Amino acid sequence: MMPKIYQCAACAIGFAVILMGWLYVGPYRWLAEWQLEHRGKYDTFFTGLIVAVLLFLPVAGVIWIVQRWRTGGAAPSRAGRGDRSERAPASRRSRWANEVEDSVSPRGGVLRWLSWTAIFLGAVFIIIAAYMHIRAGAMTQQEHLSISALEAGTKPSSNWVSVSGIALTDAASDVVRDNTPSIRYVPIVSDPAAARGGVAAYIRVLERRMGLIETGAVAEHDGVLDELELPGPVRVDFERRGFGPAPKYFVIGFQQDPRRLKRTSAGFIRAGSYILIGGICLGAVSWWLRARFG
Repeated sequence: MMPKIYQCAACAIGFAVILMGWLYVGPYRWLAEWQLEHRGKYDTFFTGLIVAVLLFLPVAGVIWIVQRWRTGGAAPSRAGRGDRSERAPASRRSRWANEVEDSVSPRGGVLRWLSWTAIFLGAVFIIIAAYMHIRAGAMTQQEHLSISALEAGTKPSSNWVSVSGIALTDAASDVVRDNTPSIRYVPIVSDPAAARGGVAAYIRVLERRMGLIETGAVAEHDGVLDELELPGPVRVDFERRGFGPAPKYFVIGFQQDPRRLKRTSAGFIRAGSYILIGGICLGAVSWWLRARFG
């Protein structure tokens, strides 16, 4: 198992890569757009993995150089991993070497890491689900408005909306991620000729449900306003083709409603609870190992 200092660096870089992918910026965007230009699609997992490796290698090199400098050029001792009583005197060992020994110790080091990871992920799932449930509970009445009102800057008073406008299905984003374009984004406009001035709303819809969207004329489009903006590559694709978003725009989850959101949040709560309980159980086993074997 890698030393803790490298684990911390890997976690920090992993978080940075996730943030770059979420915001679609930096090396993640450069590599994704290179794939889109040469292959017509890009893979989110391998894009993130390659960026993470390219960032981790120089950081690991710097850590290794600093550690070698602090230990006078000598490699850290690997003796005494099995029993603390077999360790060399503290004065002859570096703090880094002790961290290495603790991280690979069979007395629960790996279990502690898994336990805290599971507890963190479970808590995140539950918090997200609670927010979704509270948000869905606040949607007591559907608001009907026209796309012209959104284009004029009107802010809906409810997240549960029915927007009347022309859906430009022919202009739907076709950016392929992970080899399966399962989600499509469709611009809604009041006048197709004026769409290039900035689109005020997009429909987010599963590709298999594209046929349910009425197109070619003004129609009502029901759904729930998303908290999230357009994914980075989708936004860039629209901007390149002249259907970029207005300064203030909305994304509508096609045919979503409060009841469906509550069902989804209930599933997240169950999943988060299972993960959290599993993390607590792993923590208990880790504590028992440390108490039993020292």
